[in-house]
Amino acid sequence: MKKILVFAILLIAMTPGVFSEKTCSDDNIICEHEDFEQTAIISSGSNGQPPEVEYLWVLPDENPYDSGTQLFPTLSSERNDIYACVVVGDPQGRDDITRVFLDVYHPENTQELLPCVPSANNKCDYDGEEFDRDPNGGLLKYQVQAHEGNFSDALHVQFMENCILDAVNAGLITQQEGDEIYYNLFSQPEWNLYAVHLPMLYHQPAGMYEVEARATDLRSDVSDKLSTSFEWVSTVAMEVDFQDGLDYGTLQPSVYKVIQGDYNMVSGDGKPTVKNEGNERVKLSIESSSLLGDTFNKEINDFDVKWDPNEVGYGHGHVFFDSDDAVMLEEPLELCQTEKIDFSAHADIGLPADIYSGMLQVWTSAYD
Repeated sequence: MKKILVFAILLIAMTPGVFSEKTCSDDNIICEHEDFEQTAIISSGSNGQPPEVEYLWVLPDENPYDSGTQLFPTLSSERNDIYACVVVGDPQGRDDITRVFLDVYHPENTQELLPCVPSANNKCDYDGEEFDRDPNGGLLKYQVQAHEGNFSDALHVQFMENCILDAVNAGLITQQEGDEIYYNLFSQPEWNLYAVHLPMLYHQPAGMYEVEARATDLRSDVSDKLSTSFEWVSTVAMEVDFQDGLDYGTLQPSVYKVIQGDYNMVSGDGKPTVKNEGNERVKLSIESSSLLGDTFNKEINDFDVKWDPNEVGYGHGHVFFDSDDAVMLEEPLELCQTEKIDFSAHADIGLPADIYSGMLQVWTSAYD
């Protein structure tokens, strides 16, 4: 009996087609890498009502003469002192509130101006589907979660009081609204105040940033959104590393002498560089006076500047001009861009040996 049993097992093992062949193309076989979709549902509760976002504002307001909140970039840096205050209530009581989160959107039609920040798939296509938008077409900058005030913490209480007072003084809420908020926070504990920082880099495009706040409760019910906005004030600023002047050295008459720029912002290296330090594309204009000889009062009046921020090729952005003629360079200095710029002076044949000097004027303005 034992021999018969062994023989039967061998026959089964050797029979073709009993076990199917597996390959790396099978959806349940991982040879190198595979992604698997995951799904989940959180359903909202059937009892009770969702939270209510009562008030929302952004501080500090740096222009008391205009309505709303205006904020100025800090050149070449990030501002971390900007914050939003959100007042939230809930029909079941403020202890029913679980999360308060804010979506911040870039100004409309600014996606082409944004510096390239690769997404998870290493793309920089701000028009792509991987970037969220609000129904009005704005581009999502980020989502942040606000933190609730702790009424047993003296520092929290002081912050909440200051936040209300500053909003009233800035005209973001009325005194009557401020009194209502204060009453429902401290005298009749119905509401809570949430706060969160809204960091802004200097090169974020100028314009109106939309801020939307929502809240959830213990049953995962979601409030209606409440929106406000702040203005990232237009700021045109350009850094240069030739603030001590340009030195052409010794000129050979009739020969172009070029001061070649580079991409290193190093003062005094003799290689002109410029950097956009504001939040607008910069339009650059240049004018040179005559270079006047110290001894013989003769003049050098022929100049040129080369500017090729898009690196199209030689000759692109190459502008020749005479003294006292202002010229505008066609291509803009983009947001957060560091660029080289080349200058040249041309001495006519027959000019006497001398020391020549003059002034170069540079204007910046927002590029339309």
